[in-house]
Amino acid sequence: MYKIEKKNYGLKLTFEGFIQSEEIQEWSKEMVGLLENMPDTFGMLIDMRRLKPLPAESQMAMETVQKLFAKRVQRSATIVDNVITNMQFKRIGKKTGVNQTKIYIDASKSNDWETAGRLWITKAIEPNMESSWSA
Repeated sequence: MYKIEKKNYGLKLTFEGFIQSEEIQEWSKEMVGLLENMPDTFGMLIDMRRLKPLPAESQMAMETVQKLFAKRVQRSATIVDNVITNMQFKRIGKKTGVNQTKIYIDASKSNDWETAGRLWITKAIEPNMESSWSA
């Protein structure tokens, strides 16, 4: 399951469960359509706390979308609470170049991960690194 919400800073994405190829393709099309109507630069908050690791086909679709968005996303925060998902998305982010402007926040160690993510996106204030996984 995925959810896309427009926010004053840009987009908030929420991913949950095990996302198969068909669903990630639907998400990809929706994201590409949204990009046309987004400002030149914007931020993204990505909530992956309940996401299961992605299968290979879904990872490729995620990489494609990240590459399209990389030039326009000024800062992003990915919220995770699973070491495997964290490692998977750091690897994807390294391949696509988004880790340069992204932080990863460990929700299991942060009481207010959403505020921490928004502060990074809107004001470039890094959260306490004790409560985050570095990019």
